[in-house]
Amino acid sequence: MIGTDKDDIILGSKGNDILSGGKGNDLLSGGAGNDTYLFNLGDGHDTIDNQGELEYTGFLNRIKSDVDTIRFGDGISADMLSCARRNKDLVISINSQNSITIKNWFSTGDTQLAARVDFFEFTDGSQLNIKDWYNNSPIITSGTVKDETLLSSNYNDIYRFGRNSGHDQITELGGNDKLEFVDGIMPSDIRFSRQGTDIIATLIGGNSSITFKNIFSDATSARAGINTNNVIEEFIFADGTKLTWDEVLNNHLYMIGTDKDDIILGSKGNDILSGGKGNDLLSGGAGNDTYLFNLGDGHDTIDNQGELEYTGFLNRIKSDVDTIRFGDGISADMLSCARRNKDLVISINSQNSITIKNWFSTGDTQLAARVDFFEFTDGSQLNIKDWYNNSPIITSGTVKDETLLSSNYNDIYRFGRNSGHDQITELGGNDKLEFVDGIMPSDIRFSRQGTDIIATLIGGNSSITFKNIFSDATSARASINTNNVIEEFIFADGTKLTWDEVLNNHLYMIGTDRNDTILGSKGNDILSGGKGNDLLSGGAGNDTYLFNLGDGHDTIDNRGELGYTGFLNRIKSDVDTIRFGDGISAKMIDIKKSATDLLLTFGTDSITIKNWFSTNLDTKLSSQIDIFQFADGSSWLAADINAHINDGIPLPVFSSNAPISNFTLITQSVSAFVASDDDSDAVTCELMLANPLPHFNHSIKA
Repeated sequence: MIGTDKDDIILGSKGNDILSGGKGNDLLSGGAGNDTYLFNLGDGHDTIDNQGELEYTGFLNRIKSDVDTIRFGDGISADMLSCARRNKDLVISINSQNSITIKNWFSTGDTQLAARVDFFEFTDGSQLNIKDWYNNSPIITSGTVKDETLLSSNYNDIYRFGRNSGHDQITELGGNDKLEFVDGIMPSDIRFSRQGTDIIATLIGGNSSITFKNIFSDATSARAGINTNNVIEEFIFADGTKLTWDEVLNNHLYMIGTDKDDIILGSKGNDILSGGKGNDLLSGGAGNDTYLFNLGDGHDTIDNQGELEYTGFLNRIKSDVDTIRFGDGISADMLSCARRNKDLVISINSQNSITIKNWFSTGDTQLAARVDFFEFTDGSQLNIKDWYNNSPIITSGTVKDETLLSSNYNDIYRFGRNSGHDQITELGGNDKLEFVDGIMPSDIRFSRQGTDIIATLIGGNSSITFKNIFSDATSARASINTNNVIEEFIFADGTKLTWDEVLNNHLYMIGTDRNDTILGSKGNDILSGGKGNDLLSGGAGNDTYLFNLGDGHDTIDNRGELGYTGFLNRIKSDVDTIRFGDGISAKMIDIKKSATDLLLTFGTDSITIKNWFSTNLDTKLSSQIDIFQFADGSSWLAADINAHINDGIPLPVFSSNAPISNFTLITQSVSAFVASDDDSDAVTCELMLANPLPHFNHSIKA
């Protein structure tokens, strides 16, 4: 069968055929029998679809039963031949103008057996077994303009990659392999990057790339091992530059993200990683890695995973040097730092930040996590650890409920309307809390819970708990752990409160409908048990206990502050008050002594004031409440209570300093007071007018 100068399809039969395509790019198929394919210089690019005969030699054992040959014409010798793999096909090249493709050479099973041609034959009568020749030849694999998978052999493969090779993939199987860059491609034209378990060589400014599959053992780790059978041993560029695989991994990986949220992993070498726009995760792993960051790159996270080494028995140090390199428009004075749990957050502005994972962890995890330097476009560098140690640490919670851990340095915490329910465990330094989102002092209620202080957003769903402020969870007179406090609170309107000012004037403890234990502090506290049978203890300071109808049976263990007015003369130095709500008047209350306690009963509610009648003078003084205030403006003093209990003197209906609006009420008040005297004491009543009157001609008879 002889073809024309056109592209022919030439088919044999079941016999021993001779097929010659002649010029043109021909398809030849000999079929069964011992077929011979003739090929001469100038015959172009032919394809053999052999489809040889198979037979059984035993149970399920198939072999090729015929012998097929490619016979070369004049001017073609064995040393002129080279082979390549293209998908499942073997390509035999004589020069760039002549080639033979044997279909399905790299297929499997019966398809592969039938596809194989057995021998080359030359004009000098010599023969070569094609399988042996292939196994001992470098396999040159070149992609086309299509996107292809270039499969390898177990032998020495040579891949060729040009400017128009498309987007190809190589799955290497072993051997000593090379990739040749043609079409004038230089090292500066190629960017190597990692994607999952693969390495990608991308033509910069072009539309071609080649992906080396399954290089890494783990798609999710920057410290993944290398599958050495899958690598290319040598990269050869058009200018003769040669790079080994280790040189590529150590110095030439440049990972660039997209505008989406990317995961960008380095390797064991000196990588350059750039997330680009989007909120990216970058992990350089071992080696001296450089993280690029520009304005507009969003909120990126670095999980560094650097290399550690031993410098002595059990002494570990970080052996690589990692850098964050900032782009144009970013200078050192624009940076601020914050702590979020175990992470360091570096903010450029509200639209850009870098989070370094595990900066505040411990041991090996912390060492491997740390990035060493900032680098700026003017060439200057900053040691990140030194910068952090000398910077105010700004910590902002998210909408989640979080624990905001502090440093030993000057921390700044930010709290907004959507900060969730956060906790701060302070460690020291001169610290501040900034209230944002327009939060004013009137929007925040400070209260105590055990050893903690809680700042709650009134009418919102956010709070911040300052942990371990008090030394004792059970005492209103517990001391303050000064290392654990926030030194200054700054509100949106510029108002500033010190910690002492918060404790002295801004604690407002409100109970639940259950049986609560509510403790004050050394300051002027407001305590309200609410419903339930509560225990309230204000401690030192001018404390106010709020009580409303329906609040149940509460107990006050006051523990007020005492002072000396002279040698061994002790007095109560603070003024504590019970303030009754609407609907509770003085005449409703029944007062009596209950052992050493004072019991006030009205309706279904009661208040027990512990140790009012204690025999220990200090205990008695610190336990008594100084003023009982009613909603109508009347009040009792502790002296009134004691006179009533000890001497049976009726309690006053009106306060001596409460305004009385008419003389009828004045008459009733004075008469009640005079009638309470059981002997002939002289009684003097003094009336003080709010405003001077032109004449006064009323008389009072008692």
